[in-house]
Amino acid sequence: MKKIVLFSLMLMLIFCCSAYASEKVNVQIPSFNITINDMVFDNQKAMYPFIVYNDVTYAPLTYNLCRQLGVITGWDSERGLYLAKYMEDNIQYTPDLGGYYKKGAVYKASIPSFPVVLNGVSINSKSDKSLYPVLIFKNITYLPLTWENVYYEFGWDISWDKTKGLSINSQNTGSYPYLSEINDKHVLFQTYKEIFKEEKNKDRSITYINTGKKEIKEYKLDLHTNKLTYEGLKDKATHLNTEQENLQRCEDGIFSIEDNALLFKGQVLENLSDVELINPYLYADKWSIGDTNFYQVRVYTTNEIPAPYTPFEQFVYQESEDNIMKVNGWNAKNLLRSVYKIGENYYLCSNGRHITGRWNNSLSTVLKLSTDGKTTIINDKYKDFLSIRAIGVNDNKLVVEATWFADPDIIDNKGKVSAINDGYFYLDENDNLNKIYPYIEGKVFLAPNGNLYLLSDSRIFIIDMTTGERIKLSK
Repeated sequence: MKKIVLFSLMLMLIFCCSAYASEKVNVQIPSFNITINDMVFDNQKAMYPFIVYNDVTYAPLTYNLCRQLGVITGWDSERGLYLAKYMEDNIQYTPDLGGYYKKGAVYKASIPSFPVVLNGVSINSKSDKSLYPVLIFKNITYLPLTWENVYYEFGWDISWDKTKGLSINSQNTGSYPYLSEINDKHVLFQTYKEIFKEEKNKDRSITYINTGKKEIKEYKLDLHTNKLTYEGLKDKATHLNTEQENLQRCEDGIFSIEDNALLFKGQVLENLSDVELINPYLYADKWSIGDTNFYQVRVYTTNEIPAPYTPFEQFVYQESEDNIMKVNGWNAKNLLRSVYKIGENYYLCSNGRHITGRWNNSLSTVLKLSTDGKTTIINDKYKDFLSIRAIGVNDNKLVVEATWFADPDIIDNKGKVSAINDGYFYLDENDNLNKIYPYIEGKVFLAPNGNLYLLSDSRIFIIDMTTGERIKLSK
């Protein structure tokens, strides 16, 4: 099914949500000011203002405001409304103006009867009878800004001041955690923060000086109990890359360049006569799985242009029983990051595509290499998913993140996502995608207990996507 752009989705919500509304409730225009990412929101002139219900502020899920706050939406007549955390790149906020609302004025809103799914969790207002249900006001869906929704699910900072009113910050609020260790018993991750000090200038302005010190905190997820605890400060950062399994640097001398040709142990692999070579040099990565090796070889064509802009040609090969052959069908722009063997087949997985110079985007591809040498691009089987990124193998199945992506030729592009169709899947024996969990932004990893976890990039907060459990820091 062809994707529907986000703007069209929001238009659908504007004109269709009222058909699914039922119970009426009173809502009020807040008397306090509202600031979003340091910009004052004109709630009196907004086409769709913030409202208050049961002493909780509600935000209108308009297209422009959602993009500013890092929320994507998806609508389906059967599955309802999907909301997920996702911050796009280079957002320029355009407020929706044209209304007139007096502070403290009371209006009628409706509680919708359609399902609402927030970060994979159903929050259907009618069945849950929540104190803070999703509402419909002026034919727009409104989300309650409860602590759970704001702080944990979306990772926003929210504050209240008698003078400034309500402030919402959805930008740069993260603790930026990273994985440091995974074993059968637990998962460790750390947060890293540089320490600055304030220095007052003569004009009374403040300059922040880097002290050279750093604060590294470590946390542990117990895989038997799903308990998350703080483990204390560490002296150094330890990064674990889960997307480069079996990767090692290839030994020098195995590949070489002679007489405008690429050689492997003296055997000619590629004729480079059509490539202009000026003092070229090589870099080769190697993945070993049993008796089979895979190589990604970069031939940097000149030494006159320094890294990271040095132009290169790239090739991928399979070596087995002293026989080496080129992997046909591999796009030379794809950056090989992991190789897995499932049954008798190999899956070569990229994580990024070279665009130009130093620039890559985040477009990921999975190529299946059968025992007969036939190659199949898994992405080509799914027109809705331009990007399919491998996460790991569990129970002899490849677990992937599949996203709409769009715009593959844009430099430094992390792609676009669809809240209702995209997400995390496993490939079965017929390479069919089976959804594990809807899309949500964060660091996703497989643990030895077989569960798929998401580590929030803005909070010390983990979602067990296999069970749906929310795991918060134990006190």
